[in-house]
Amino acid sequence: LTARLGIKAMELCRPLPWIDNDKPRLGDFRRQLIGQLKETLQKSKSSPEK
Repeated sequence: LTARLGIKAMELCRPLPWIDNDKPRLGDFRRQLIGQLKETLQKSKSSPEK
C-alpha cells in the first residue's frame, strides 16, 4: 500500500505527465529492491567477520 501511495504521489506532484513507456510501476521498484537486497546479503556473506 505504501509503495502504491508513493507512486501516486509522484504522479500527482509531477509538473508534466508520465510518458506511457516511462511510467514507474510497482514491479520495477520491487525488482530493484530485491536486487539490492541480494547484493547486500552476498557482500555480507563474503566479508570476513571480526
